[in-house]
Amino acid sequence: MKSFVTIVFLIVHCSLFSQNALPQSISFVKNNNQIRLVWYTPTEHVGIVKKYHKLEIGLSVPRGVENEIRAFLQTSNRGINPFNPNEIAISAVFTAPSGKKEQMNGFYYQPFYRDVENNQWIQDTTNFPWRIRFSPDEIGQYNVSVNVVVRGQQVEEPILFSFDAIESEHKGYIVKGNKGDETDRYLRYRDSGETFFCIGHNISHSDYVQLTPKSGLRHIQWLKELSENGGNFFRLELGGQNALPDWDNYKNYFSKMDEMWEYDQLIDTAFAMNLYFILFRHHVELNYKGWPENWSENPYKNSFQLMNFSSYFTNNEIDQWQRYCLRYIFARWGYNPSLAFYGYSEVDNFIKPMMETESKTYKDALQIFEDWNKNQFNYIKDTLQNKHILTLNTYASINDFDFKKPDKSMLSYLDVVGFHTYKIKKDANWNRAKLTDILWKTWKKPIVIEEMGFTDDYLEVYCCTDIDFHNSIWATALNGNVGTGMHWWWDRGVHDFGFYILYQNLANFFKGEDLVNYKYTPQQWKNASNIKKATIETFMLINSNQERVLGWLHNATFYWRNSYAFSPCMQELTETGQLKFQCDMEDGYIIPSKKQNYQEDRIKDNYTERGGIVQFNQGIRNPTFTISGLKKKRLYRIEFYKTGYVVRNQLVKELTQQISTKANGKLVVPIPDLDVIHPDYGFKVSLVHGVEW
Repeated sequence: MKSFVTIVFLIVHCSLFSQNALPQSISFVKNNNQIRLVWYTPTEHVGIVKKYHKLEIGLSVPRGVENEIRAFLQTSNRGINPFNPNEIAISAVFTAPSGKKEQMNGFYYQPFYRDVENNQWIQDTTNFPWRIRFSPDEIGQYNVSVNVVVRGQQVEEPILFSFDAIESEHKGYIVKGNKGDETDRYLRYRDSGETFFCIGHNISHSDYVQLTPKSGLRHIQWLKELSENGGNFFRLELGGQNALPDWDNYKNYFSKMDEMWEYDQLIDTAFAMNLYFILFRHHVELNYKGWPENWSENPYKNSFQLMNFSSYFTNNEIDQWQRYCLRYIFARWGYNPSLAFYGYSEVDNFIKPMMETESKTYKDALQIFEDWNKNQFNYIKDTLQNKHILTLNTYASINDFDFKKPDKSMLSYLDVVGFHTYKIKKDANWNRAKLTDILWKTWKKPIVIEEMGFTDDYLEVYCCTDIDFHNSIWATALNGNVGTGMHWWWDRGVHDFGFYILYQNLANFFKGEDLVNYKYTPQQWKNASNIKKATIETFMLINSNQERVLGWLHNATFYWRNSYAFSPCMQELTETGQLKFQCDMEDGYIIPSKKQNYQEDRIKDNYTERGGIVQFNQGIRNPTFTISGLKKKRLYRIEFYKTGYVVRNQLVKELTQQISTKANGKLVVPIPDLDVIHPDYGFKVSLVHGVEW
């Protein structure tokens, strides 16, 4: 007879540091004490879980089995491997009120707590080292069946219990459209259909070398700052220098338990702060040119004595262990609606080693990677049933593959198309918009600029000015991407120098805008044939019924190189090629000082040597810009908003005008003064209904 467990409250005593040994729980005690299940979270009401919130169940297995597991954790070669589902597999089938069934796998778990003073994790205690995590997406009673299989044999009958899922304020999963039209440009919340407009940057791996308790706390602080200032999105690396389970030992993940525990805290914080994120794997796993964790330390390469890179993708036994690792990753974190994307970063750097060391053609090397990558994504979505995860890969160089071959490229089987772009020239944002347009027209999928900013050689510019950060987030937000482009290499500076407050006006600008249903199309405009000559540039989104425009208007001469005119720091950098003072961050990291030639023509515009920024209220009379494609001879209202003057939770309006379009549907708009104080404005254009000219 199957054992059905009812819910009862227990009052327990916990140590000062530990909340793991004896949780507040429902106690599931089999008559022979072989298996016990306890309720860990949520703690407020046992037996009740809010929709999309985390349910965590702890489980203990028979003592003899646990002893064999501990033997393996110590030796890696005898006993029962808790990371190999052929040796022990714990799973739970959750039956929703609608009858839908979802299986979540259990995972082996070791709790820790932080010793911040000594920057180390201290191993905590638990009587329930197996955990099952789940997030309900329906309201009503869930019935759960938990099964334990050891070496192919089921341990007793499944354990049954139930809980109630109640309504919550969380908006749930992020999804993409599949209509093949402009509605697919943007992401939306699955339940409400409301637009999810991505605002944020890379918060990748805290201290760039090794995750520690201090950098973990710092990382969490960054997430809070991002959320409190309008951000809702970030990108997180899962790598050998942090919580990648199989990096040290592909069979035994125990040495990574402390870092994975820190990731638990990070991901819980993301959910609590209403932040969604990309979880990505980096090319350093196969890199052989000087990264801290790279091919020379790859556990598969060393354990299987691989002689070439292609074996990493084609060896069947390695493939099986890689799947076990994915099984663990998604058992531990895949329940969380905040984990919106999973993918591999700069995959051409996965591919190049095969070309450079094995004499493979680009086509053959790409095919090897594609076959492996597609199987990974299919395993996540079909076998592991994480169907809500969006897949996303990116290339390091936009010139390394064919954007325009939908039937032959890796991008054909991905949910979202991403690219990386590092530019220092004035035309950076203009070209990002062009590339976005090419990708959209080719693939009709959401586009995300996963990395942008300056290369390492020019990072000292960020020590002087936030101009590039400000300009690039506004420009990319209005060029047809899913949201803002995501800055890389600069999460320290974004937070240490307070750049993150610049998201507030952008978030306020897009608040309540329905980008999904009104089919917005991007449009660019500049007042010169060449961007180096331009003094005005605009990035706009125009909806399909020609009644509304969202845009950003910019004094095109107001970019980082021209800040020489008012920034002593940039004057020093321009004149000497590097800064005398150390640009150091809160955690002690120093931005590298690399002498550069800031007098190069390629990074100047036509106004650089004339004092820099053109102040329109002094130098240009009656500036205007043009919007095309609106309704002919109709009256429109134009509202201009300040972008640099931050007032929390509201936009500051500068000016409202009403102007009619010409017979060709063009709207010529007078511009407010653009100077050093207000070099740019956000603007919104709306049709005045009932008025015709």
